[in-house]
Amino acid sequence: MRLLVERHGKDWEPLVEMQGDGAIYKYKDAARQFVGQVKNDALLDAHEVPSLTCIHREIGVPGAEAKARYDEHDTYYDSRIHITVADDGTVTAAGAPGEPAFGVRIEGPITKTRRTAVLLVLAALMGPWRF
Repeated sequence: MRLLVERHGKDWEPLVEMQGDGAIYKYKDAARQFVGQVKNDALLDAHEVPSLTCIHREIGVPGAEAKARYDEHDTYYDSRIHITVADDGTVTAAGAPGEPAFGVRIEGPITKTRRTAVLLVLAALMGPWRF
């Protein structure tokens, strides 16, 4: 599964990729670099420090009380943002559902891995590979 970012209004370039084993890589200048992984219900950085935990439909940041969640349609909600990944890979992230996408999309199997696709978007927003 890859997160693609729109460049110059028409070209799509890979930004981050998640392998089947949970390894996450970022792309920079056509090179691929390991930046973290999903393992045991947690998103770990390259040094195996947890950035997020995800248990069932609840997402948390280690040490923080506030929790985010997935709804019954696998839309991510926290106090500031809603993230939805459509069947065609279109990503909508906004303060309210249905606002325009922000120039990223997911390439890969969405229908069975929608929450993982959202997690990849969150990783891109949080990590050192931000877009």
